Amino acid sequence: ETLSVTVDDQPPQISINSPTSGFYADNMNIDAGVTDEHVDSSSNVQALIKDGGSNSSISLSLNGGTWSGSFDTTTVSEGNHTVYVQATDKAGNTNSTLVRNVRVDNSAPSISFESPSAGSTLSGDSSFNLTITDSENNGDTSSYDYSIDGGGYSP
Repeated sequence: ETLSVTVDDQPPQISINSPTSGFYADNMNIDAGVTDEHVDSSSNVQALIKDGGSNSSISLSLNGGTWSGSFDTTTVSEGNHTVYVQATDKAGNTNSTLVRNVRVDNSAPSISFESPSAGSTLSGDSSFNLTITDSENNGDTSSYDYSIDGGGYSP
């Protein structure tokens, strides 16, 4: 009787499609490719989200050749996080690849009117002064739109 044995001492290879580096709020989609003849839909492929103090993880599902999942960013603190994808093949070989450094920002910017004061009567051309701050964006605001008297929003 002949017995064939396959020796697998190579970890799976991982390629990352998303997330890209940047800001995320609410949900962050994670998509990765895993290459290894001993990885299939029953294999353990997960995303690890680390912020230096705590770790979170989600299992990724095989969908059309891509491992994917969605991470709820409201379950972690705001600020910088590192996302890894980890794949383990059937022989127990594991590979963890640094995906991206991302920043979670689930809080809306704050807006305060400086002038005119509430209840002011305006006529002709009028100026408005306001302050927009976003604590997770180092005080910088990426963009803003405004509306006057319920009209359409303008940049």
